[in-house]
Amino acid sequence: RTDSADELADYAPPTPPARRGLTGLAIGLLIGMLAAQFLYLFRADIAREWPSVRPALVKACHALGCTVELPRIAGLISVESSDLQSEPGKAARFVLNATIRNRAPHPLAWPHLELTLTDARDRPLVRRTLAPQEWFPGADLAQGFAAGRDIAVTLPFAADGLGATGYRIYAFYP
Repeated sequence: RTDSADELADYAPPTPPARRGLTGLAIGLLIGMLAAQFLYLFRADIAREWPSVRPALVKACHALGCTVELPRIAGLISVESSDLQSEPGKAARFVLNATIRNRAPHPLAWPHLELTLTDARDRPLVRRTLAPQEWFPGADLAQGFAAGRDIAVTLPFAADGLGATGYRIYAFYP
């Protein structure tokens, strides 16, 4: 009787073809849902790594009510040069000239600039945060700061009664 019991234990009834098809369909559906979640969660990283895919992601996100943010990597934005001059013949009027560079191999979100006027001991007197529209009025916020691009900034401003002798400027993301 043990020989017969062992033979029956190894026997598995065949799976009906319809059930195999439904199992395959369920597995495919689950893999598709996992892929869609992956694309949704990592859409900004995917767009950064494969810029040619960005338009399709933006279009898909528009339909879903989400956005594909441009990368915000402050370490890849640099102030290459800057100079603060007083306007000739105008008291307490200054002009900031600076060159801002995107050192990334891909577009970045436009950064904000912070300008700090300092006294003779390099202590801050006043700070001003400048949104991209203020320091570069032609900025296309949707397209971002192009890879490898330099932007020349010329920003006139007034600083009445401060006695500023120095300044600091840096780019950052809020």
